[in-house]
Amino acid sequence: MTPTLPAVAVADCDSSDPAPYHAAATFPVNAEVRLCFFWAFHNSPPTDNTALSQQQAWRQLDPCTILITGVAGFIGSHSAHRILQELPHATVVGIDNLSPFYDVSLKHERVASLLRSTPRFHFHRADIADPVAVPRILAAAAPSPTVVLHFAAQPNVRFCESHPAESYRANVTVYEAFLAHLTAAAGQLVHLVVASSSTVYGDVAAATQQPCNEASTPPRPASEYARQKLRVEQLSAAIATAITSKTVDAVAVSVLRFFSVYGPAGRPDMAPAAFAARVEAGAHVQVFGDALAHSRDFTFVEDAVDAVVRVVLAARPPSLSGSGYTLGPPPPLTVWNVGTGRETAVGEVLARIEGLLGRPARVRQLPSATAGGCDLSRTWADAGKVRALGAAMATPVATGL
Repeated sequence: MTPTLPAVAVADCDSSDPAPYHAAATFPVNAEVRLCFFWAFHNSPPTDNTALSQQQAWRQLDPCTILITGVAGFIGSHSAHRILQELPHATVVGIDNLSPFYDVSLKHERVASLLRSTPRFHFHRADIADPVAVPRILAAAAPSPTVVLHFAAQPNVRFCESHPAESYRANVTVYEAFLAHLTAAAGQLVHLVVASSSTVYGDVAAATQQPCNEASTPPRPASEYARQKLRVEQLSAAIATAITSKTVDAVAVSVLRFFSVYGPAGRPDMAPAAFAARVEAGAHVQVFGDALAHSRDFTFVEDAVDAVVRVVLAARPPSLSGSGYTLGPPPPLTVWNVGTGRETAVGEVLARIEGLLGRPARVRQLPSATAGGCDLSRTWADAGKVRALGAAMATPVATGL
């Protein structure tokens, strides 16, 4: 009997109890997932001299707190592990409501892996809009959060298109409420880092035959998900001004436009993981129109979180004033493409997975109209800006898979 698996959409290449979990908690996750965690969190790419100099500057600081929303998610959990590894002075406070959009046991294991790794990680199960839990978590953090990484979101382009009201609440309304809590707390915040998406560019790369550049490529969102992500960017810029007006030091806002991030313990609804699961199970891979000919800037998760940490380190904490590590006052908002600058056809990814598993895919062809207008034919990042921070973004798709 063929196991039931979530539908594959090629376009997707892209108030609760606030009490913390206990490190001793265990969850029923299979050996393959545990192996993914072992590999992902014990095989980080080497750090170059640029990152080392930034780390050395940060290591001179007093202990700090970094708050991560959506910490049980794919990129959020990997980022938390990397921050805890590279910043030994940092405590990470994670918030997540453990939404059941996909298998919650995977989220449980991500959290448990973090809790097992170090006592410097603290987890709270809460909705980031919770008017009681979030202020309590912010007030309890000692010291007050210096950096906030906002990764909590409702993912999946196709889901957002078919559930616009539900996804708007999860992606925009809830974030507005969280920002209100953050503004009220203010505290020592100097850097707000916000996850966005390459989808805000729309199909510009296909139209211009050029990679999308943060400064010269205007957003042209073509889906509900992309419009919501662009709204999150706009709210983030506004909140920086509001918080800065209440504090002595300016607050930097960094927006990360992620390009098709994949890797160990990834989201099961995204193309590489979903393809692999369906090929291995002998289930059909649904393909809308000519989607296999579409291309994506597939970004391996370890490269992506390397970029995340470098962006976090790039904002100058007030304590570093006069230390020689001078980036100057932060602008209201800085956008960073988190991609490789290389395109790979979706069909090539499927073919490589067939080769790795040693079995052919059962492709079910569907008309492109069924995709609901969500598919982009091409995503392609200009990765020069994040590379200037020292992020190599160098893992080829063949190696990542």
